[in-house]
Amino acid sequence: MPNPPMAPPIVHVPYQFLSISPSAYSLAVYAALAALGACRIDGAELCLSEIAAAARVGHRTARRELRWLTQAGWLKTEYTPGSAIIYRLALEL
Repeated sequence: MPNPPMAPPIVHVPYQFLSISPSAYSLAVYAALAALGACRIDGAELCLSEIAAAARVGHRTARRELRWLTQAGWLKTEYTPGSAIIYRLALEL
């Protein structure tokens, strides 16, 4: 008997984030980052293609929205040489 399809994880989005009226793309990228583990204290080591696929957007759109989230203060990035970027979401401002 085949396994039932997995349900997507439940993601909580802070009210403060919604109150700034983000675009649908920003919301999709924020939710994708949260689902991929960027809301943990130690963050998540991710590459752009993982984020774009999880948000179901193109690479350019994902990059633009990551930049916007960082400039707005909702996302912190840590660059480590030779590996993927570590992303950490701010759960409130």
